[in-house]
Amino acid sequence: MQAGFFEKQIVLTPDLCGSAAALSPLAAFTIFQGIASEHAERIGVGGAAMAKRGEFWLTVHSRVDFYEPAYLMDKLTARTWPEQCEGRDIRCFRSYRLTKGEQTVALGRTQWAILGPEQKILRFEQSGFPADFPFPDAAAIAEPPVRFHDELTQDELSAYLNDSAVQKSRSNRFDSSYLLCKEKDGSTIVVWYESEADIAEKTELCKLLGIKNVYVLK
Repeated sequence: MQAGFFEKQIVLTPDLCGSAAALSPLAAFTIFQGIASEHAERIGVGGAAMAKRGEFWLTVHSRVDFYEPAYLMDKLTARTWPEQCEGRDIRCFRSYRLTKGEQTVALGRTQWAILGPEQKILRFEQSGFPADFPFPDAAAIAEPPVRFHDELTQDELSAYLNDSAVQKSRSNRFDSSYLLCKEKDGSTIVVWYESEADIAEKTELCKLLGIKNVYVLK
């Protein structure tokens, strides 16, 4: 395997399939989360190591694009790699690729930040990846992230919440709720949101990340 990459074989079991016995969008995102966590642990920047320093990874933006279907008991290869970041950066990207043989099933990209003690966003020179980590010079999705709030008004956000086609789920692992929906270009995005009790903290955190508009989705 090339330096900087992490790869894992996946069998598409029933828990990863929807009603049509095909890979579900939520399952693809779950697979990507899982291999990212495993890779991070192997290079010393996983949740356990970060927690000892009072730090944790924060997902800023997630995107998954689908190309070919995958079905029950298909054998897939999941690959992930962190993209190049500089010491003074406060955000970094991680890329993902899910393949079936030579076919690309899905591509993904997440944007991350490190939340340190006292709820402060850290620069990567203060924490994050080892100094000698061999970052691959590649991105699964080249386009920059599109902010959800740049595309939708508050009324449109409410419409998504009331749309039966939008999946609404909760992650016990990340103690956070999220929406799974389609963008105008057909790609799938995940929008994370918290309870009303977290308004002040989430608003302040978004300001630190340079996000001006904060929506609280109930």
